[in-house]
Amino acid sequence: MAADKQLVKERFEANFKRYDRLAVVQQRICAELDDLAGGYCRLPVSNILEIGIGTGFFTSRLAMRWPDAFLYLNDLVPAAEAFVAKYAAGRQHEYLWGDAESIAFPSGLDIVASASTVQWFDDLPAFISKAAASTKTGGSLLLSTFGPRHFHDTRTTPDDALDYYHPEDLLQHSHSNGLEILNI
Repeated sequence: MAADKQLVKERFEANFKRYDRLAVVQQRICAELDDLAGGYCRLPVSNILEIGIGTGFFTSRLAMRWPDAFLYLNDLVPAAEAFVAKYAAGRQHEYLWGDAESIAFPSGLDIVASASTVQWFDDLPAFISKAAASTKTGGSLLLSTFGPRHFHDTRTTPDDALDYYHPEDLLQHSHSNGLEILNI
């Protein structure tokens, strides 16, 4: 099922002020993804693209882990800047507003990172290809997403939820783009 990006944008924007208080699972996901980043990212990191910055759960961790890295910060909702500006203050950064599936990515990235965002994409394999093409050899693609059983018990029909990928499919798409999987 294709995501209604305008509706997603409107709902996130309307709830940004409450998001930090309510998104407990996303905070834990960002902490775990950050731990993995510290263990697996092998290059010296000078530039990072984060997709779906939201209110900055992962942005804050990326900024602390790599304080000298240039941050490219993306979100569908430009109002995210008000929440993330404190993490980007005093460092080189650039906002790339819009749908990450359609905007141009900078090239030569050390890291492309996204925590709990890619499940909203209409074509995750194309995004993986795009991210891999924008990342330096030896760079890292850090993604977290949800699997096919996400909200399994609360679905009322097969058509009322996003399409989630099986881990095996993500592995296949990653391998076909020359990516080495270090953790899934």
